[in-house]
Amino acid sequence: MRTRSYVIAFCLSLVIGTMVAPLAAAQARFSILVFSKVNGYYHDSIPAAQQAITELGQEHDFDVTVSDDANLFTDAGLAPFDAVVFSNTNSRDGAILNAAQRAAFERYIRAGGGYAGIHSASGTEYDWTWYGQLMGAFFDKHPAIQPLKVQVDDRAHPSTKGLPQVWERTEEPYDFRVNPRGSVHVLASYDTNSYTGHTMGPDHPISWCQNFEGGRSWYTGLGHDAATYSDENFRGHILGGIQWAAGAVKGDCGATEDSRWQKTLLEGDTDDPLQIEVDHKGRVFYIQRGGRLNVYDPKVGYSHEAGQFDAFVLHTHGMHGFVLDPNFAQNGYIYVYYSPRTKGVNRLSRVRFDEFTNTVRDEKVLLEFFSQREINAHEGGGMAFDKNGNLYLATGDNVDPCCQGYAPIDERPGRQNQDAQGTSANTNDLRGKVLRIHPESNGTYTIPEGNLFPPGTDKTRAEIWAMGLRNPYRLHIDPDTGWVYWGEVGPDAREDNPTRGPMGYDEFNVAKGPGNFGWPLCIGKNRAYVEYDFTTGVSGQPYDCDGGPVNNSPNNTGLTQLPPVQPAWLPYPYSVSPEWPELGTGGRLAVGGPTYHYDADLDSENKLPQYYDDTTFIADWTRNAMFEVKSDAAGNVLSVNRFLPNAGFLRPIDMEIGPDGALYVIEWGTNYGGSGRGDPNWDSGIYRLDYLRPGERAPIAKATATPSSGRGPLTVRFTNQSTDPDTGQTLTHAWDFDGDGTTDSTSANPTHTFTTNGTHRARLVVTDPTGRRTPVTVAVTVGNSAPKVELTGPVDGQVFDWGVPIPYELAATDPDGTVDCELPLTKGGVGHARQVHPVSQNRGCAGELTPSMVAGHTPKDNLTYVLDAGYTDTGSPSLSASDRLTLQPRHKEAEHYSRQSGTRVLNNSEGGGAGLVGGVSNGDWLSVAPVNLKGVTSLNFRVASSANGGTIEIRQGNPDGPLLGSVAVPVTGGGQTWTVVTAAVTDPGVTHELFLVARNPGVTGDLFNVDWFEFG
Repeated sequence: MRTRSYVIAFCLSLVIGTMVAPLAAAQARFSILVFSKVNGYYHDSIPAAQQAITELGQEHDFDVTVSDDANLFTDAGLAPFDAVVFSNTNSRDGAILNAAQRAAFERYIRAGGGYAGIHSASGTEYDWTWYGQLMGAFFDKHPAIQPLKVQVDDRAHPSTKGLPQVWERTEEPYDFRVNPRGSVHVLASYDTNSYTGHTMGPDHPISWCQNFEGGRSWYTGLGHDAATYSDENFRGHILGGIQWAAGAVKGDCGATEDSRWQKTLLEGDTDDPLQIEVDHKGRVFYIQRGGRLNVYDPKVGYSHEAGQFDAFVLHTHGMHGFVLDPNFAQNGYIYVYYSPRTKGVNRLSRVRFDEFTNTVRDEKVLLEFFSQREINAHEGGGMAFDKNGNLYLATGDNVDPCCQGYAPIDERPGRQNQDAQGTSANTNDLRGKVLRIHPESNGTYTIPEGNLFPPGTDKTRAEIWAMGLRNPYRLHIDPDTGWVYWGEVGPDAREDNPTRGPMGYDEFNVAKGPGNFGWPLCIGKNRAYVEYDFTTGVSGQPYDCDGGPVNNSPNNTGLTQLPPVQPAWLPYPYSVSPEWPELGTGGRLAVGGPTYHYDADLDSENKLPQYYDDTTFIADWTRNAMFEVKSDAAGNVLSVNRFLPNAGFLRPIDMEIGPDGALYVIEWGTNYGGSGRGDPNWDSGIYRLDYLRPGERAPIAKATATPSSGRGPLTVRFTNQSTDPDTGQTLTHAWDFDGDGTTDSTSANPTHTFTTNGTHRARLVVTDPTGRRTPVTVAVTVGNSAPKVELTGPVDGQVFDWGVPIPYELAATDPDGTVDCELPLTKGGVGHARQVHPVSQNRGCAGELTPSMVAGHTPKDNLTYVLDAGYTDTGSPSLSASDRLTLQPRHKEAEHYSRQSGTRVLNNSEGGGAGLVGGVSNGDWLSVAPVNLKGVTSLNFRVASSANGGTIEIRQGNPDGPLLGSVAVPVTGGGQTWTVVTAAVTDPGVTHELFLVARNPGVTGDLFNVDWFEFG
């Protein structure tokens, strides 16, 4: 606490009103310096700003010193202040601080000081790079002063939480030399549709903050006019900013900073991944287009296959969607929507996940409906449950995207697959809809109240909740409001046509209740298509969207008079959207996303920050972009901002908020078609976006015991291996050896003697200076010594052939006695995607196992053969030991590397889902581990080179390790004109990581491609 005083130092003509006498007895919360030195344009609002800040200090108990004296910028001069406010400073005609003063200010910030900049503080010290980084972005220019709207993006920060979400005011609207989004946390932005003359584009931050080099920085570009400083909203804005900069109030200033996010790859071995669900244990379930349901388990760090559905894969058919039952933790139910191979329908089924086998079984078909497979069409995809246990299912129109990109309403005979009036606009058909049903425990379903058509209504299906949809993609329900959100993939027309109707739009939609969303008769904000006769080419009248269009198609089996159309929530064309230009331009594929609600009580370090409270996430698959949408209480869109624009999302195809409050994302990968269309992606994956909170992360507890077993009394040395993700924090340790809940030792690495037999669980609790703590348990067994098992042959990394028996030997020892060699069990299995599929097993200390392919796998998969040996002794309590070897197949696809540098995986024109390693330049490499060259004398490579060629070096341990062999790669005349070259290799006699290094010094650009290699 400081003795409260107000110091007003006058320089030259500075006059700001009445002096305030010091109040020596009072205590100030903090102290600030208001600095308004100018060497150039002088803002008439400077005195008003100084007076306003002084008054705020009086009202909110902080000291204010107003001075333009640059001599205060020394270590001693700045020491009394918790923050320095640059209020409308300007250095257009020369610097306002000299080099020594600048250095002192840098030291001040790095020591934990705060900075607040107002308006032309961004037009200050252009030659001082550090200041530009501290402030965020330098002022560039501005149009005329005019009325405009400010979009208040952060509803939690103390400087913006009290402002209207749309703040209307008159301002001198600054443009900046760079857009600071990504390097700072954006608090508010200009609505660039609300004024003219801007040059930065649609994304225009105007207030932001950041934690910077140990200090704090806050800036607002508002505050040009003197009257602004009498406005209560603006005074609250700068008050919150100053208080935060001074460290007097809390506020998160990282939510839109790139450096505060970590894109964590959970699973990269995916093939056409489509949709994810995260369960109560944090496991990530995901479906792949070809029919697989997989589960990523964070406890083990890899995925396993839970089921394979017999899906028909052609065009857009295959797996479409799935969802976990709301009571999944109790009943294990999973609902899947797919195209079965043996029947021309789309099917909704329920299966049960078995926690013991980690597989699904007991498929029960709830619903099937016809789906034509003659032509490429839309099947939709997406499922969600509401809080009442009702299941929502999105289905596509199942119609050809024809008709020059306008409405598919071709009523000619034999053209029913080009007429969505028979599907989406048909009240008696389940295609092009959102269905709403209530699954029952016996595998059937009932119709809940409140759907679009009451049960029994003639020419309708009671399952329909929303109709008039083309290709609804990724359904999400806001858990607070119950509103249903989805992306709607639209048609391709690039311009309006008076004889046909409007240009194509994709849509993001929200439904607060049942309704008709128009397709194929209306699109966007109820823009009507024109009735058109495809036989005569004659146009009729536009459809009546607002009153309810008439469906008079001969392919319609439902009602003729349709319900009024609900306009799209957020439509956008190929070109710039006049309403929401932030969505950008280019191809379109709208992917609906979840709505996040911040939970302050949720104990999760990965959860999204409060900035994203009530934010709806959306994505465009084609534009490689995700967006944050903020709405008012009625659901009207107020702002759209690019979410992490520098993160590089690669065709995001699904997003989910997990129970940990983190955002999970599927990236489809580079290629459009995926494996289902012969265009596989090698860069698809499932990610979790972790928000990093420096200084707010719990320590990572880890410890070991030596020995961990033995006869009593047993003296054990515990080794603490705990770490803290926040540097500079000292951890404390509390050990409980006897399980009574009291601390027995505070040493990091204590020793303890156990005297009673049994399994003891020593508990370590690691605590950081913030009070965050993490426990870990270390098991110690007294009365029995653990056995040891070692596979002595073959050797780890040795080469095998499919179908050829592999002899094995193991050594099993027990300190407490002899081992009966009839007891050790050795299993052989196929390794794939970080899991092992058991094939066969033997008991004994020696034997042989024959590697064979398991169902559902082919040599194009990245396969190994794994031997697992285990033995459990007969002591009390019993203890086990195990050993594992991984063997490499003789034939290895190049893309099945362990690691790589500089290369990329490309599709092989020979098809079959195979890839190749290309983009290989001098010094690039790939590796395989583990490898043992026992019995191997050569390596064969299938290679191709359109130019340059080069050499493949075979090295041990690292790219510059011992050279084991090399071979020249000739120019073959084409990137997929293949030849086989052979390199003689030397066996180093040890298991190692094998590196294949490309060499052609002095050549820039690609050298050659590698298809596969074989151990000879």
